Amino acid sequence: MEPTAETVLNYLKEQNRPYSVTDIFNNLHKAIGKTVLQRDLDSLVGSGEVVGKTYGKQRIYYVSQEGEIVPPEEDVAAIDREIEALREEIASKAQHVKELRTQLDTLKSNMSLDHCRREIERFTELNKKLKSKIEIMEPREGFEIDRAELASLTRRRDILSKELKKRKKICEDALSIVLENCPLNKTELADEIGLEVEPS
Repeated sequence: MEPTAETVLNYLKEQNRPYSVTDIFNNLHKAIGKTVLQRDLDSLVGSGEVVGKTYGKQRIYYVSQEGEIVPPEEDVAAIDREIEALREEIASKAQHVKELRTQLDTLKSNMSLDHCRREIERFTELNKKLKSKIEIMEPREGFEIDRAELASLTRRRDILSKELKKRKKICEDALSIVLENCPLNKTELADEIGLEVEPS
């Protein structure tokens, strides 16, 4: 086999797709003249290593697929099953992403991250004030307290604590959804928007 013919054959094997003479000539950067290239292609077609077909006024060439090893049917079936499983997994993940986007849109419409931050700060401050009041009213020697008021403050503190936890959960859920498509980690994103979160 001529060196130029070997170059052409190797190129067609690497690309594994049909080309016209002009395509091959240009893709090989005109390293082989068109006359020699045509001669090599005719030779390769004659040897059965390359197939040449005419479509209209154009003739294309591609590597012959004859002689290739055909995998057993059970292997093909296994690959088909794997492909189908991957398709189902992709569809499932796509649906999950769609649901997350819907949740994110809902959270955005109901409560922004900035609003979450302000609410958490407000409830945290209220909680601190209530704790201070309760500490002041704790029984001490020679000090009488209003039990009803203490009980009321304690209940209010518990309610606010629960609400604070609820708001924090909403905010962290929103953060988790945003983090799906965000290059920052949870702590970095929280710092970026000025939000305090529990350490992971």
